[in-house]
Amino acid sequence: MPPLAVLQIFRAGSLFVVAGILAFSAPAVAKEAVDFNRDIRPLLSDRCFHCHGPDSESREGGFRFDMRDSAIGEADSGQRPITPTDPATSEMLRRLVTEDAAERMPPEGSNKERLTDQQIQMIRDWIAQGAPYEKHWAFIPPRRSAIPDVKQTDWPQTSIDRFLLASMEQRGLSPSAPAERAMLLRRVSFDLTGLPPTPEDLQAFQADQSPDAYQKVVDRLLQSPQFGEKMASTWLDAARYADTNGYLQNGYRVSWPWRDWLVQSWNQNLSYDRFVTELLAGDLVDDATDATRLATCFLRMHMITSEGGSLDEEFRVEYAADRAETVGTVFMGLTMNCCRCHDHKFDPFPQQEYYQLFALFADPQGEDPVKDHSRDPAFVPFVKLDQTNYAGEAARLGQCVREASQRNNENAAARLTLQKDMLTSGLPVMVMKENPAPRQNFVLQRGAYQNPDKNRPVQPGGVDAVLQWKDELPRNRLGFAQWLTDPEHPLTARVEVNRIWTTLFGRGLVDTQEDFGQQGSYPTHPELLDYLAVEFRESGWDRKALMRRIVLSAAYQQSSQITPRHRELDPTNRWLARVERRRLSAEAIRDQALFVSGLLNAQLGGFAAMPYQPSKLWIEGANSPGYGRGKYVLTSIYEPSSSSELYRRSIYTFWNRNAPPPQMVIFDAPGRSFSSVSRTVTNTPLQALVTMNDTQFFEAARVLAERVLADEDLTDDRAKLANIMRRCTGRLLTAENEAMLLDALNTWRKQYQAEPQRAERLLAAAGQHPHDPKGNASECAAWTMIATTVLNFDATLVVN
Repeated sequence: MPPLAVLQIFRAGSLFVVAGILAFSAPAVAKEAVDFNRDIRPLLSDRCFHCHGPDSESREGGFRFDMRDSAIGEADSGQRPITPTDPATSEMLRRLVTEDAAERMPPEGSNKERLTDQQIQMIRDWIAQGAPYEKHWAFIPPRRSAIPDVKQTDWPQTSIDRFLLASMEQRGLSPSAPAERAMLLRRVSFDLTGLPPTPEDLQAFQADQSPDAYQKVVDRLLQSPQFGEKMASTWLDAARYADTNGYLQNGYRVSWPWRDWLVQSWNQNLSYDRFVTELLAGDLVDDATDATRLATCFLRMHMITSEGGSLDEEFRVEYAADRAETVGTVFMGLTMNCCRCHDHKFDPFPQQEYYQLFALFADPQGEDPVKDHSRDPAFVPFVKLDQTNYAGEAARLGQCVREASQRNNENAAARLTLQKDMLTSGLPVMVMKENPAPRQNFVLQRGAYQNPDKNRPVQPGGVDAVLQWKDELPRNRLGFAQWLTDPEHPLTARVEVNRIWTTLFGRGLVDTQEDFGQQGSYPTHPELLDYLAVEFRESGWDRKALMRRIVLSAAYQQSSQITPRHRELDPTNRWLARVERRRLSAEAIRDQALFVSGLLNAQLGGFAAMPYQPSKLWIEGANSPGYGRGKYVLTSIYEPSSSSELYRRSIYTFWNRNAPPPQMVIFDAPGRSFSSVSRTVTNTPLQALVTMNDTQFFEAARVLAERVLADEDLTDDRAKLANIMRRCTGRLLTAENEAMLLDALNTWRKQYQAEPQRAERLLAAAGQHPHDPKGNASECAAWTMIATTVLNFDATLVVN
């Protein structure tokens, strides 16, 4: 552990606080007309729909607030909830303001807060306007919005900027100055590749004064193989990707060929409509190949049980429900799981439509939901991939076997040999296969597998409340993919645009990526969202072009500096008059440490790697992949990889569903038992303990120290410090940091020179990467502590 002196330096220069400001305080602006979708529907949905909404089973009072005709009609009480243009006689308003606890709404015990005076006034104004209703904004097909006029005409570089600037000007805000070049390069490098720029990249960009210097950088990054790796990391969460099945037996599965397909699809810029089609129905397209069939592994990535007491029908239902709910969340931003047991309580989705979606995924040909105690790496239906497609992986495995044997790592060598055997005999990967004689599905009463309502049969289909199914579409997964990518579908393009916007700005135009329904957030910039959705669709669903357009905008290139005016008018950065400072993702934090030290193994694809993690972590429960469980096994005692395999990018880390990689989880990665389309961002002491003490990070610090000590161009301490700072943060060494770090360096030198054995022990314990014992151990140990300090700087762990 570092001594108190370095901890004080670390705390002074490195720790950052993530301020969670949940309430938005809008500046004083001219009073706008009340907008139903923006202002009223969210209140009704949050406070009223549970009892007066779509779900007939929980509806009270004989009326519903989600339909205007009902809301302005006569309730069971004989009163009219809403009298258009006449707030005084609207029973709704009387119930909102009364002090009579028996009549007040929301009622006591509902766990719903009373509306504020401002919210009540807004409802009063809306009723006075005639109580106009609109269809929920997300269920109206997007139309190309007119690009707004702005006053500050010299700032916008793209149409995106005009939409954002119009909102800023309306609220008395002005855009921030452009970011410093080094900070901009670091930001866009992480956003497009998940890796920082090198000192050489920074120097070249600073020196290039041509008008298109930044554009050239963006184009280079978009063509980088690392682009696909970065973008795939988000989709691994959404797809609930893992290398084990979960549940008690938690057997090993072959998932990684799908992960490699995902990376390749991004690097090849597969159009989003084709991407969706292959994920959902790659086996049904006219030009189906093993590669397109492989894409449908997305639908088989759910947890799978092989426990002897499990029931086939129960898990047939569970698997189909997982597929339906994953598809609803990932492609449409809908909470379809809410209507598995009853009509949706907030959105206009009857239970019947949930089971239409369910029926699309309920009966793959040959699927056996429960294989009693099976340890197979894939359950039918699966495709067996020929080894000729993976010649490079065979060579890599051979090298890794040799490295493991050289280190006497017998468990790793055995695992790698088994993987080579699997590659030779063909890789079995679970996929979808249409059943030529599918069973009849029914609505399940209360969602229970054993209670089908034989009076309510369903045929496969979409969500009619979103878009009516066209008669010419086949009632299968291919028809569903065509339904999703129909030009009139209101959600598909919006949801993907919002996901990409979130990747690049840290928050979406719609805050709730997982919920575009009536309980979700209203867009901050609805016209911009619709403009981009239409542009995206009409460009041929080109995701690289969309990302290029966004990162070339002036808005993306702004500084992240917060001014007093920002704090006053837009504390949560809702209107994007600056760029949000963001902590790096779990993957980027680890990958950056490997990259700046020179340890990173940049080889793409292949079997999952086993980086360092605490010993015996997998064996804590009886649910780990273990010895004696079939031909293809992994040890239940976690055995790290050897040599080069240790330093692969984080998306290649083995993902055990019941014991996810602890480094990732501590930095907010989800467990992946279920689909997740967004991550929370926390700031905890455990994170500092990982980056300061975990073997991977401490080894990276030691190798980074050795790297600067071996660089003959770095002739003094200041040059070495500047090099470490530049690599880790992209910044120049300030006088303040230089003074602190030099003081710490001298402190460490004295300690290790006085106790050279302590320095030797420190260096010997820092990972598998070879250390030259002939070097000056005391000097290397001192610089290792400096490197680990800089790797923990706030400027290292965030992008500005």
